Amino acid sequence: MDEFAGGLRERVTLEHWHAADGDLPGAWVAGGTAWAALVPVDLALLADIGERRIGRPRYRVILRTPSDATVSSRFGWRGRTLVVVRAEPDPRQRDRTTFLVEDRT
Repeated sequence: MDEFAGGLRERVTLEHWHAADGDLPGAWVAGGTAWAALVPVDLALLADIGERRIGRPRYRVILRTPSDATVSSRFGWRGRTLVVVRAEPDPRQRDRTTFLVEDRT
């Protein structure tokens, strides 16, 4: 059996996008920090399903549920900016949510 809590070894910061309101421009707003599991995604696998062969590094970020992260969020990790591409809730593992993220540093 996989010990979920022991796999949350990376500290990430969370930011949310707040859209423009009237004369004020949109901005990223801090949303706190969390422990996460972070695993690189092999781009060769994505190329087989129609993604481009040359691209930015992608990772899977796994957080405890509930989480404030959505597809309009981004993570900070070790000086990198990781933008959420897709949220992947798993009904078999309701205590966690997986995010596919792309490094936009």
